[in-house]
Amino acid sequence: MNSTQDRIPVTPVLTTIEILPETPTCELPDPLDPSAEVVDGELTFNVSVLIPNEIAWEDVVVQQYYDDSKTNPLQFYFVYTLDGEPSGDTQYDLTISGLKNDASGKAIPYANIENLLNMVVNDDPKTSRGTVFPIRQSGNI
Repeated sequence: MNSTQDRIPVTPVLTTIEILPETPTCELPDPLDPSAEVVDGELTFNVSVLIPNEIAWEDVVVQQYYDDSKTNPLQFYFVYTLDGEPSGDTQYDLTISGLKNDASGKAIPYANIENLLNMVVNDDPKTSRGTVFPIRQSGNI
């Protein structure tokens, strides 16, 4: 198990780009123990993900997708590329700070978002099932 304490770089995804298949393939392990909290307008997202041993953490891209026209407007993807089958997985325990703005530069209204969807994606393409969970709100929202 690896704990990632440093700031995790997050890439905003344009809402005009669909990075996922319409139907997840459900071939990869789902993210574990996700939780998210908004305190004074700032999002903190804690989660554990299983990444194949063949992939260095530096080769995983964390993408944040926000589109208020979606049922689940806030989504995080853990994306890597691996051809072939993994020999096993390494668990990474992550604390992620949500981006203040979406890919177009528009502020993300975390106080208005109730749920977060997260998913592991191999560009193969393979995905986890994807999980949706509620965001806790506290402080001055």
